[in-house]
Amino acid sequence: MALWGASEQASGSSSQAKPAKESAPSAPVRPVEPLRPEEGASVVLDRSTRVEGKLSFEGSAQVAGNFTGEIRSRGRLRVEEGARVQAEISVGTAIILGEVLGNIQATEAVELRKSARLRGNIETPTLHIELGAVFEGACKMDRDAPTRPAKKS
Repeated sequence: MALWGASEQASGSSSQAKPAKESAPSAPVRPVEPLRPEEGASVVLDRSTRVEGKLSFEGSAQVAGNFTGEIRSRGRLRVEEGARVQAEISVGTAIILGEVLGNIQATEAVELRKSARLRGNIETPTLHIELGAVFEGACKMDRDAPTRPAKKS
């Protein structure tokens, strides 16, 4: 008995195994950078986290995973790139780098960074939108209105 088709080679048989086609080298895979918690963040929802419900906090919060529900605070909320938030948001300051579906009410400011995707309305005295950000909704700005604290639940 011949190994690896040696007898077929001698007899001229066409059932010889052919080498596999070489595939083009794929692009190098970049490892996902670990989440760097914002200094002083009192709440951090990591990339692997999925939460449904009501979130209230003092200070600041950082969302890198998926959140569905309601967010209320007088502090600062940061939605990281790659995060997905579906919520009604009422905070002091909102910094959006990820995707938000819902309305944002901020007593101080809203920042939409270039990777942000927001589908909802904004109410804030100060709004900053970087080139590349996507905003689908309406915005109401009144710099002269006294800043009212966010409702606490």
